[in-house]
This record gives sequence, structure tokens and C-alpha cells, in this order.
Amino acid sequence: MSRISTIIYYFLIYAIFANTFYLGNSTTLQHGNGIIINVRSFRVRADGRSDDSWAFNAAWEKACNSKGNVTLLIPKGTYLVGPLKLRGPCEQVTSLTVLLKGTLKAKTDLSEYEFGSGWIEFAWINGLTLTGGGVFDGQGAKAWPYNTCPTSSNCDLLPTNLKFVGMNRTTVHDITSLNSKFFHLALVECRDFEGSKLEILAPEDSPNTDGIHLERSSNAPSRVRLSNIYFKNIRGTSLSEVAVTLSCSKGIPCKNIFLQNVHLNLTSGERLPVLTCENVKARYIGIQMPPPCP
Repeated sequence: MSRISTIIYYFLIYAIFANTFYLGNSTTLQHGNGIIINVRSFRVRADGRSDDSWAFNAAWEKACNSKGNVTLLIPKGTYLVGPLKLRGPCEQVTSLTVLLKGTLKAKTDLSEYEFGSGWIEFAWINGLTLTGGGVFDGQGAKAWPYNTCPTSSNCDLLPTNLKFVGMNRTTVHDITSLNSKFFHLALVECRDFEGSKLEILAPEDSPNTDGIHLERSSNAPSRVRLSNIYFKNIRGTSLSEVAVTLSCSKGIPCKNIFLQNVHLNLTSGERLPVLTCENVKARYIGIQMPPPCP
């Protein structure tokens, strides 16, 4: 190769990667006007058997303490993790995207979880986007025998697959929640939440694996209203006849709750599922199964 050809070759390589380069260490990648933090840079095993919880916590801490537009990339692979508390406020982050391409599998030892908590719990973050086509596998089969809630009101709540607490301007798009130990998705004291292309899957012997719960803690110190929440293109199955519950505070009822193209069937196929509403007036667009509240 001549000297001129060599110069041209390296110039082309530089042009291709000019907008993507590492910053200071191997965990942060500059891309355009933002940065990408790859969880694989934190020594994950991604074999579905080894506990990768530490790596995910480290990657989250790095992302939350970064500046500007931040993407936390979870590439294809299977990652075994215990309960993750992914908390803000991430004060210097302008926008935060969690791009899940792989599958997260929950650890099955219930002693590692707090009752009533989330397995993956996002809290106190503004402008979070969760997307990527990946899967949250709660591995609920080993936990379901310990769920006494169908027969006892004084029961311990098993972990929810995905829980959002005190979130503002959250978008969840194109993810799958599989075999949750309890609820698939729970929103507590959230504002401006939009969900679309959510797939919720659980077999017929999974108790209380309801799809989506909206709630507000009765002892919350701040008066936060659930509002401007969108659920779009949601499909799946429910063992419980009550497939969807919209339950809000009587003192601060929810407003601007939109359900668009929701199609949930009962696993038994013997009757129609039911949607219950408390202190909320939802707006319905397109297909609605279960039928809307009166």
C-alpha cells in the first residue's frame, strides 16, 4: 500500500468513528451529543447463572452521576440479577435512556427481596426512557406457591417486576414483562407516564400477576397527583378475572389516564376480564379488553 493510500485509509477510518470515542476510561463512550455507558464494561458474566447485580448497580451509578444525554446500554445476553434500586435524582443528566436489548432474569431466593417492593425499581428520576425490545423475566414460578394473597388479606406482597416511584416524564416502550412474581408493572406517585408496545406474559397458574397497577401511598409526605399517563398497545393474559386495576387516592384523584388498544384475555377463556376503577376517570381509544369502566 502506498503512502498516499495509507493516509486515505486512515482518514476514512477516522471519518467513520469521528462521532464515537471513549472518554477517559472503557466504561463511557461518547456518541454524538451524548454518552453511552455499556453494562458489559463492568465485568458482567451475562450467562444467566452468575449474579450480575453488582455490575448493574455500578453501571447505574456511573450513568446517574454523568452529565447531559446519557444512554445505559444493556446488550443482548442473559443477565441474572437480584433486586435493583435504580434511584435518582441524577441531577446533571438531561435525558436518561435505558436501552435493554437483552434479557434480565430475576433471582429466585425470596429472602433477598423486600416484601411489596419492586424487583427492578426506578425512583425519583426526571425524563427516563426505558426501551429496546428486551425482556424482564421475573422467574415467578418458584415464588407463586408462597403467594397467599388469593386466600388471605393479611399476606406479604411478592416483588413486582417493574416498579416506578416518584417519577416524572417517563416513557416505557417496546419491552416484555415475563412471569412476574406478583404485579408486572406498578406506578407510585408518578407524573406524565407513557407506556406503549408493552407485552405482559404469565401462565395460567400464576396468582396475582396482574398487568398494571396505579397507586399512591397513603403516607406519602408530598401531594403528588397521577396524571397524563398513557398505556398503548398492551396485550397479554391474566389468571385473575380483574385484569386491570386503576386505583387512585380519593383526596387527589387521577386525571388524564389514557388506555389505547389494550387487549388482555383470561387464561381460562371462560369469561371476559374485568377492569376496575377507583377515583379515576380514564379515557379509552381503540380496542379495549377488558371493557372500559362505566
